[in-house]
Amino acid sequence: SFYSWAPSVDNEYIFGQPNHVAVDTWPWSKAVLIGTNEDEGRFFLAMICSILTAIADQLFLGDLFIKCDGGNLYDHTLYRNLIRLAYGSDIRKVDDYYKFIWFEDEEDLDDAIEQFSLLVTDSVFTCPNYDMASAIGIKNAKNVYLYRYAVDAICSVASESEDCEGFSCHGDEIATVFGSYGVPAVAEIGNCTPDKVAALQPYVMAVQKQWGHFVREGAPDTSWNAMSNEAGPTFFFEQEHTDEGDRVSLAGESIFTTHHTEQDSHTAQEVCTTWAEHTYKTENGVGRLFGALAIMTNVVVSFYVLLF
Repeated sequence: SFYSWAPSVDNEYIFGQPNHVAVDTWPWSKAVLIGTNEDEGRFFLAMICSILTAIADQLFLGDLFIKCDGGNLYDHTLYRNLIRLAYGSDIRKVDDYYKFIWFEDEEDLDDAIEQFSLLVTDSVFTCPNYDMASAIGIKNAKNVYLYRYAVDAICSVASESEDCEGFSCHGDEIATVFGSYGVPAVAEIGNCTPDKVAALQPYVMAVQKQWGHFVREGAPDTSWNAMSNEAGPTFFFEQEHTDEGDRVSLAGESIFTTHHTEQDSHTAQEVCTTWAEHTYKTENGVGRLFGALAIMTNVVVSFYVLLF
């Protein structure tokens, strides 16, 4: 591991993929509260850009090809090549689910890196989390509670805070769970002024109410039901914007969702099945070589065509 910690439960080291171990060993009677943030992948925008830059440097394209600031003529090509590099032979399926979207407003999600982060969110976080919850639910019926944290950050502790403000990035829920926005060290990192701390307090109370009830009673309160079918329910922590421009805390059940664009043609469950199949092939060393070779050819050819 590149991190200073190793996966463990109650000081027992986990051998194997944690999701597989959890499904195989989770006690029948023990309740599960599990979920993800709405925009997990945005936390890694800078990392994605750095990886892409390194690849372009190896191909002698350098700054001609790399553009991580949006509104780029080559964004669609870059987006496709990111998919090819990351997901190899599964590019056709992935491309069926996630289409590149052009926005008139250049401040929107109009660049390849931002839109690619939605795939990272679903493939690394949302779908594996959902699959684990569903699998545990099969053997642990009426005892699995799925949530989605979708509160837009107004002070983020991400290293690139501008990437996460207005979104729910990886780790943005932690200060809400512990009510630590006002802690001096956290407030300094996230530029969390007293006004922002006060504005976030309703979300802190909403989350802590459910977490506290789960710890005491083994279940959230009655407004949050256990998973009963493949659609969920999923309990969302989010906000509503009033006509006056204020934010109002919302918390309630809805169906399970992913970020795929073609929602009229494909369900979130179909998307998660594809990501699970891709993960299986990756874990077994299948499919990645094709992607690595294809990206080198496709980047050069695509860029040459666009340039000339």
